[in-house]
Amino acid sequence: MVTGRSWLKVWLMQRLYHAPSWLNGAFDSIVGSAMQRFSDWTRLLIIQRRPLAIPLPVPVPSARLRVLVAPTNYAGQGHAWAQAISSHIADAEAVNLTIEFPGGLRFPTDRAVPHDVNRYSRVWQDREVAHVLDSFTHLLVEAEVPIFGLRFGYDIEAEKDFFRSHGLSVAFICHGSDIRSPRHHMETTEFSPFFDNDTYVDRIQRRVDRNFALLERSAAPVFVSTPDLVGDYPHGIWVPVVVDPTHWSPTIRESSSRVDEVERPLVLHTPSKSSIKGSHLIRGAVERLAEEGVIRYKEVSGVPSAQVRDEVLRADIVLDQFRLGSYGVAACESMAAGKVVLGHVTERVRAFVVEHTGLELPILEATPETIYTVLKDLVGDHERMAEIAAAGQHFVGVVHDGAMSATMLQHHWIRSE
Repeated sequence: MVTGRSWLKVWLMQRLYHAPSWLNGAFDSIVGSAMQRFSDWTRLLIIQRRPLAIPLPVPVPSARLRVLVAPTNYAGQGHAWAQAISSHIADAEAVNLTIEFPGGLRFPTDRAVPHDVNRYSRVWQDREVAHVLDSFTHLLVEAEVPIFGLRFGYDIEAEKDFFRSHGLSVAFICHGSDIRSPRHHMETTEFSPFFDNDTYVDRIQRRVDRNFALLERSAAPVFVSTPDLVGDYPHGIWVPVVVDPTHWSPTIRESSSRVDEVERPLVLHTPSKSSIKGSHLIRGAVERLAEEGVIRYKEVSGVPSAQVRDEVLRADIVLDQFRLGSYGVAACESMAAGKVVLGHVTERVRAFVVEHTGLELPILEATPETIYTVLKDLVGDHERMAEIAAAGQHFVGVVHDGAMSATMLQHHWIRSE
């Protein structure tokens, strides 16, 4: 039930979203900063009365080149890139430090630090800064997020300058929303989520512009996790996301439980964010196919990664995303599991992938406007489905198993001086 107060809040925020940019900027600068200062002040008062438990320092690699990857670990990629460095670069090892938020999805990491400890504990901050200075040679900063909370005023540039001045080599890696420009995306992607009326585009654009300017000033290597982001940051170097093919390959028992040619294939959609993935744009067409008896359809969201794997292994076809015009971790996991993956990937991204890997991206193209026809034509062609699934497993094994990612990091950054 929507209360009058909630309705008024939504109405006011929508008016703000569509106000002139200068007004949006002034509101965010004044009100947003004041709210953040108040929040920090109240949390510090609480913490002073109830001291925080300090986790152990991040483990130290034993190799000559020691890399710390931190602090977001979105979709477990910080940890995956660290493992790729350790597995594929001679004389180098890496570990991952993750800031964990209450209620957030958890992924493997070498050291997790609760958000309150990271942002407010000067004891942890001072100890961990000294530890990193003494123990590491390289620092890979994810998503332009400060690693040590308020220790440097929550200023990633000051943090970067400090570590660089003490001899560490610093690089940045962009995950997506931190550098994806709404302005550019709406110009190049027909189904962009930034067209939605309830999206605060001005705020997102200002954050992206700040990050872009920071990266330009940094004089540091800048990497991007998905190929579309090169369009947002042209100097970025693609470091593919990493999945473990052996983890996603079905076991003998799981394989034997599947039927090679089922009458009605199971189509799965596992959106992390439905509005971004375009779930509402495709749901009607897919449910119509289910009602007509062509497919079975299941939609799952907000579940642990282990459950996602189980759902993917039970499926025949996986629907990825239909708005961003690219692909990421979820699509790679599904391809590694031998599933046919459908999604909307722009021609520019597909051409980029061919140019940099020599392989066609084996994600079957479908948009909200074409998914009904694409799915209906696909499900009766078992030979074509098998070919697409096999191509997907091969593609992930070549591009997304960590070797190519480590090669890019080594060639452009982690080199012996």
